[in-house]
Amino acid sequence: MMFLSSLRRRPDAAIDPAAFPWSLPLVRDLAELAFTTPVTFLVGENGSGKSTLLEGIAAGMDAVAAGSRDLKRDPSLQAARDFAAGFVFARRRHARTRLFLRAEDVFGYTGRLAADMEDLATIEQELAHLPEGSGRDRAVAMARGSAPHLSGATATTPTRARTARPSWPCCAPGWCRTASISSTSPRPRCRRRACSR
Repeated sequence: MMFLSSLRRRPDAAIDPAAFPWSLPLVRDLAELAFTTPVTFLVGENGSGKSTLLEGIAAGMDAVAAGSRDLKRDPSLQAARDFAAGFVFARRRHARTRLFLRAEDVFGYTGRLAADMEDLATIEQELAHLPEGSGRDRAVAMARGSAPHLSGATATTPTRARTARPSWPCCAPGWCRTASISSTSPRPRCRRRACSR
């Protein structure tokens, strides 16, 4: 299935031939690139612009980066954003999910997850200093319940992955793990019939 059919240089694109990525002959001379088959191979010498082209396409297609930062915020991908701003991307259809992953992003992604888990632990510690009550318990449980999803500690089966459920005070000691919050109820009510909560 093909999603991107072509990219064309914008007629009004502000291009500085001395600045990267426009200093690369591949990018500077590229007026249009059509994709006519589901698979495209890019072949060229080191430094010819293959990675720059792919990064620019990812930025132009608003792909989600699996690295340490988002495509829009990653300083190492500024050239890709400049490339994307200089082209029009013609799509046959919009892909529901667009993922951009480079080999070096695997290390960045694991670092990003570790940082997010540290942030959740810090939030949990800060929330513990708030006055006791159901609001604090709910907030602590949400922070505590998100960490296993980031670490991959949630169980999955080959046929159906578990869907992430919001973590409420039911995750805190003394609460039922299957509780749900209703807007009219001051405390969680259990969805299991056998539970008395």
